[in-house]
Amino acid sequence: MGSLGAEKIVSLKDTNTLLFESLPASLPHTRLPDDVGIDDVGIDAVATAGVALLDTLHENQSDLVDGVVWRDLCALTGTFRTFYGVQRVWSVWNKLSRTHQPCNFKVIPGTAEVVHAGDSSSWIMTAYEFECRGDPATKCSGFVGLVPDPASPSQWKIWMFTTLLEELIGFPNPDVAAAPKTKTNGVITNGDSSHHTTSEDDDFQVVVVGAGFSGLAVAGRLHAMGIKVVVIERNPELGDNWKNRYESARFHTTKEYSDFPLGRLFAPEDAKFPGRLDLVRLYKKYVKRHGLDVRCSSSLQNASYETEDNLWTLDIQSFGDTIRFRTRHLVLAIGGLGAIPNMPKLPNRDLFKGEVMHSFDYRSARAWKGKVGVVVGSANTAHDVAEDMVDAGLSSVTLVQRSPTPVFPIEWYKELMDAHYTASSDLEFADRRTISLPVAISRLIGVEYYKGRMAREPERLNALEQAGFAIEKSGDMVKCAFGDGAGGHHTDVGGGAKIVAGQIKVKSPATVTEFTPTGLRFADGSELEAGAIVFCTGFHTNMLPEAVKILGTSMKSQLENFWGIDQEGELRGAFKKMKQPGVWFIGGGAPWARFGSRFLALQIQSDLVGRPLKTYKTHQQDL
Repeated sequence: MGSLGAEKIVSLKDTNTLLFESLPASLPHTRLPDDVGIDDVGIDAVATAGVALLDTLHENQSDLVDGVVWRDLCALTGTFRTFYGVQRVWSVWNKLSRTHQPCNFKVIPGTAEVVHAGDSSSWIMTAYEFECRGDPATKCSGFVGLVPDPASPSQWKIWMFTTLLEELIGFPNPDVAAAPKTKTNGVITNGDSSHHTTSEDDDFQVVVVGAGFSGLAVAGRLHAMGIKVVVIERNPELGDNWKNRYESARFHTTKEYSDFPLGRLFAPEDAKFPGRLDLVRLYKKYVKRHGLDVRCSSSLQNASYETEDNLWTLDIQSFGDTIRFRTRHLVLAIGGLGAIPNMPKLPNRDLFKGEVMHSFDYRSARAWKGKVGVVVGSANTAHDVAEDMVDAGLSSVTLVQRSPTPVFPIEWYKELMDAHYTASSDLEFADRRTISLPVAISRLIGVEYYKGRMAREPERLNALEQAGFAIEKSGDMVKCAFGDGAGGHHTDVGGGAKIVAGQIKVKSPATVTEFTPTGLRFADGSELEAGAIVFCTGFHTNMLPEAVKILGTSMKSQLENFWGIDQEGELRGAFKKMKQPGVWFIGGGAPWARFGSRFLALQIQSDLVGRPLKTYKTHQQDL
């Protein structure tokens, strides 16, 4: 009893695994040279011909390979959908094309490339743009993947394509920054304050709850589109959600990959992997640059929806007073991936007299010098804390690992990020090139990359295993990012070397069952002595329960679970309409929040200008 909620965790993981593995997508069994030339026709000509196939796709089902995959991001479906197989793709394309009238398909010059995934799969991919003449009229873009026709190698077929909404024609673009126009009062400047900017009234077109990366990203885009938006943040200071984390906390992704939208903010002299105080400065810099209205020390206490006028009435607690806002759209950025600790409830806590805390409350190990340290968990935060303990001079440090952990050496992961995200690359285009691809396809590409790196550098992971750390070697980075647990992996930035050197011991596999007077007891009857225990057991990733607390239990059936994938491989609840009008969820890691925020902003804009996107809900994938 009392074993870290293991049964629940395993159940979620198994469900998530089944969904990923059931997605009917595969990589093409074609190997192309980098300098593709079929009958002396260059890669650009192939790309142009391939994009032309989309222009006539409604007439020619035969231009699709049997396993074709199409992902749409608000361009034709008004939401996020992925379709698999010739019959489904072709029938949905034809139906939506009659409504949206896609036309003027053009290759974006200089974007055609040969993409390789492993040793036996490759294709030509190019970016393209097009327009839709329906209502609303829109500019769109996408990527198309082409492979040779097996029956006629000089001809090309579509095996994968994406369609993305870029902008509503005649209205501001979410990717172009606007000049700051914040009204100030006294010491308040451009929202960069522990208090707030003033407004002539308290009616806003959009209220964003939460001034973390996700909330600020979508607020910046909305502001750039001329939409009146305010961000409320419960912490006293902007950036406190990072400042209050443990001292060694940092991004395990590069600054080029993790920046805000609307123009890069990280400077050349900033750390490659930003630390917590770097991120505090980044948040304040972003708010000041874009003149955002951010109100700290403010928390949403109650929200009610008026169906007659489609408005939310919000009661905000701020500096001891209750302020009432009215808004058409309420965006909840309340920490879907890291705000609510998952702390196991173990028996006999009162028996143990040492230090015990969740990583949410951990700051530093310096006060524990000379003590025996135990870290329960084996993902990123657990390794950070264990490294802290070693550096702080604890007499012994042990990492408790329940089950095998996916490990991604930072050099491998950095190679993937640096391929598209550099100081000079177009951040918006890089997001489209990487994040817009069908999730099932991105997953397979990542797995092939990981297999290749393991084959070339087996000693990196073998040494960890020989030191007792169990590794899950699927290389499924996408499942780690998008699964129900949203994490649970280790990006090795140095902790692995300390394990190999014996500075960090590993107890694995191990399930904690209870506290003892001197430490912890495990399911196999063994015990572990401890003077300080930090539980790095993750966070609740589903913001639905917290949303229901704010909006009321009657709203639960009108909302969606947040994060994890649905049966099409799309994220649940993130960045898209739900049954309840005017409420939105946003969250996730910086790249996905940055990219998803543009589509959320476009959906809100379309409603505010009276040209709402039509959501296509039929043809749900039956897998």
